[in-house]
Amino acid sequence: MKDRLWIWSRLTGTQFRKQVPIQKSADQADQFIISIIQERQMKKSSVARSLFTMLLGSVLFANSAQATPKPDLVITAFGLKSWGACAPGKAVFTFSVTVKNQGNASWSGSVEPPVVVKDMHPGVLDAWGTGVGIAPPLKPGESKTILVPISYYSGNPKHMTANAPHPFQAVVNSNHIVDESDFTNNAGPGPATWNGIKV
Repeated sequence: MKDRLWIWSRLTGTQFRKQVPIQKSADQADQFIISIIQERQMKKSSVARSLFTMLLGSVLFANSAQATPKPDLVITAFGLKSWGACAPGKAVFTFSVTVKNQGNASWSGSVEPPVVVKDMHPGVLDAWGTGVGIAPPLKPGESKTILVPISYYSGNPKHMTANAPHPFQAVVNSNHIVDESDFTNNAGPGPATWNGIKV
């Protein structure tokens, strides 16, 4: 028994602190060694479980820290409110845009996220459109309807008639001036129609 324990301890670097009976058979010595190994494995498993619990706790804490309440602005309705005169200095179109804060927080009162309505023709880009700021801030669950006028396109008047219909679309907070929980849902439906006809 002593010889077996001495050899095993030399091979593994294990120091035995238990009182070991001297009179043991070879089989009993082997069984004793196995019991020591099992005991040490159980201790290692206990340490591993403790480490896992600590790691899980840190992950849950990090996730809770990331889940900071934020607003989430979406456009729930968009359409042409009225059709004006196609003349310099006049509003050619006036659109109605309903914005809802479906998030779980509001934002600072000094910030006015814009609601922009613009012609989506590739050749026009952002040249023909208007933006109106949302004020005061929307509370969680609150909606507001905003009227957005589109003025006469003095930079390219022919575009208004030659390239009709115009695919106008509304976008809220396109400049990300308000920190939202989701920026992928800021564009509203479009293009707008008037009595079933595209504007």
